[in-house]
Amino acid sequence: MLEGKTAFRALPLNKEPTYTTTGTKLLEAVKLVEEVEKTLYMKKKDFKMKMKILKFKSNLVKNKETQLKETVAKFNKFVQENDYKKWRAHVKIDEEQQAIKALANDIDTAQSQLISLAKFKEKLLKWTQQRRTFLDFMQKVHQRTSYDFPELRHIIARKETLMAIQEELVNRISAGLDGCENVKNALKKYVELTGLKKRREDIKQTTYDSNIRLNEIYAKVKASSAEVKQIFLCLNSMCDWLVTYEGMQSIHKPADLEKCIEIVPLLAKHVAFFTSVVARVKKDLINSPADLPPCE
Repeated sequence: MLEGKTAFRALPLNKEPTYTTTGTKLLEAVKLVEEVEKTLYMKKKDFKMKMKILKFKSNLVKNKETQLKETVAKFNKFVQENDYKKWRAHVKIDEEQQAIKALANDIDTAQSQLISLAKFKEKLLKWTQQRRTFLDFMQKVHQRTSYDFPELRHIIARKETLMAIQEELVNRISAGLDGCENVKNALKKYVELTGLKKRREDIKQTTYDSNIRLNEIYAKVKASSAEVKQIFLCLNSMCDWLVTYEGMQSIHKPADLEKCIEIVPLLAKHVAFFTSVVARVKKDLINSPADLPPCE
């Protein structure tokens, strides 16, 4: 309707108005509407055509974009492959350079070995020239003993046989020496065992003598113990005598041997007194033994 109005407004306005009837105006209006609808239909058709063209172009653009993306991806892949190939080429170049260096080192080593081998060859030639006399000697021996040894290999075989016999004899001698060594070791062990047996007998005799001496010491200790016991009893009796009859309250009876040893110096001060007491006791015993108090 807007396009129709626009088309209606687009009509020429400079014409003078004509006086027409209502039917004519209606026909003109219908005609104008038809023209507007026709124009609108053509516009819609053009718009649809343009939309189809635009859609087709959009599809073309999308296809081009897809192709371009694929081309870019292929190009990126190609670049990556090219970089990888370039890296592999650098690695291969480095490996080849290292191989070339190693080969150069091997060549230098081989050349040095070749020089040393050439020197060794010269030494070997000199050595063979110096020992040429041995070959001449063997040839002369072969000529003189050709009836026994038709060829040199027979002489060599004979030499090998003699060397084998010599080796066998050496092995036998070694076995005999080993046997002698074993016998020597056994004899040494026997001597050591005999010495140990003798030592055991000596130790046994020493132990027997020690036991005898120990028994003697035990007997002496027993006798000494009896004497000590008698001395202990005597000291107890003396202490009782001094305390009971002489009034020496400062003297106490010893409870054991150690106390007895401690009291001996104290009693030694009264040796003269003990002597007089013993004399008096003897006199009393001789005169009137019945007047003495009974012993505890």
